[in-house]
Amino acid sequence: MKYRIANDYAHVTSEAEMKLIILGMWAEFEDGQWDHLIERMPDRIAAVIKAKGGSGMNFINPVCSVQSMIIESLGIKILAT
Repeated sequence: MKYRIANDYAHVTSEAEMKLIILGMWAEFEDGQWDHLIERMPDRIAAVIKAKGGSGMNFINPVCSVQSMIIESLGIKILAT
Protein backbone atom coordinates (compact mmCIF):
# COMPACT_ATOMS: atom_id res chain seq x y z
CA MET A 1 0.00 0.00 0.00
CA LYS A 2 2.77 2.45 0.89
CA TYR A 3 4.48 1.82 -2.45
CA ARG A 4 1.24 2.40 -4.36
CA ILE A 5 0.71 5.65 -2.48
CA ALA A 6 4.31 6.73 -3.06
CA ASN A 7 4.06 5.95 -6.78
CA ASP A 8 0.51 7.05 -7.57
CA TYR A 9 -0.35 9.65 -4.96
CA ALA A 10 2.90 11.36 -3.94
CA HIS A 11 1.49 14.61 -5.33
CA VAL A 12 -1.35 14.66 -2.79
CA THR A 13 -0.82 17.34 -0.15
CA SER A 14 -4.28 17.45 1.39
CA GLU A 15 -4.73 15.41 4.54
CA ALA A 16 -8.44 14.95 3.77
CA GLU A 17 -7.73 13.73 0.23
CA MET A 18 -5.05 11.31 1.44
CA LYS A 19 -7.41 9.91 4.05
CA LEU A 20 -10.05 9.27 1.36
CA ILE A 21 -7.47 7.56 -0.85
CA ILE A 22 -6.33 5.31 2.00
CA LEU A 23 -9.86 4.43 3.03
CA GLY A 24 -10.65 3.58 -0.59
CA MET A 25 -7.60 1.33 -0.79
CA TRP A 26 -8.61 -0.41 2.43
CA ALA A 27 -12.09 -1.03 0.99
CA GLU A 28 -10.43 -2.84 -1.95
CA PHE A 29 -8.56 -5.27 0.32
CA GLU A 30 -9.60 -8.90 0.04
CA ASP A 31 -9.83 -11.31 2.98
CA GLY A 32 -6.50 -12.94 2.17
CA GLN A 33 -4.73 -9.60 2.32
CA TRP A 34 -6.19 -8.84 5.76
CA ASP A 35 -5.26 -12.34 6.94
CA HIS A 36 -1.66 -11.77 5.87
CA LEU A 37 -1.49 -8.44 7.70
CA ILE A 38 -3.04 -9.91 10.85
CA GLU A 39 -0.64 -12.87 10.83
CA ARG A 40 2.38 -10.52 10.60
CA MET A 41 1.21 -8.09 13.28
CA PRO A 42 2.81 -9.86 16.30
CA ASP A 43 6.22 -9.73 14.58
CA ARG A 44 5.74 -6.06 13.66
CA ILE A 45 4.70 -5.13 17.20
CA ALA A 46 7.65 -7.04 18.67
CA ALA A 47 10.03 -5.24 16.29
CA VAL A 48 8.67 -1.82 17.28
CA ILE A 49 8.94 -2.70 20.98
CA LYS A 50 12.48 -4.00 20.48
CA ALA A 51 13.40 -0.77 18.67
CA LYS A 52 11.81 1.17 21.56
CA GLY A 53 9.35 2.86 19.23
CA GLY A 54 11.75 3.09 16.34
CA SER A 55 11.36 1.85 12.81
CA GLY A 56 11.48 -1.90 13.41
CA MET A 57 11.04 -3.89 10.17
CA ASN A 58 10.48 -0.62 8.29
CA PHE A 59 7.03 -0.55 9.86
CA ILE A 60 7.39 3.16 10.41
CA ASN A 61 10.19 5.18 8.86
CA PRO A 62 9.95 8.80 10.03
CA VAL A 63 12.18 9.90 7.15
CA CYS A 64 9.52 8.85 4.63
CA SER A 65 7.13 11.76 4.23
CA VAL A 66 4.49 9.57 2.58
CA GLN A 67 4.38 7.20 5.54
CA SER A 68 4.33 10.12 7.95
CA MET A 69 1.45 11.70 6.07
CA ILE A 70 -0.50 8.42 6.13
CA ILE A 71 0.08 7.93 9.83
CA GLU A 72 -0.90 11.50 10.66
CA SER A 73 -3.96 11.50 8.38
CA LEU A 74 -5.30 8.38 10.06
CA GLY A 75 -4.72 9.84 13.51
CA ILE A 76 -2.37 7.04 14.53
CA LYS A 77 -0.22 7.89 17.53
CA ILE A 78 3.15 6.14 17.85
CA LEU A 79 4.64 6.41 21.31
CA ALA A 80 8.28 5.66 22.03
CA THR A 81 8.97 3.94 25.35
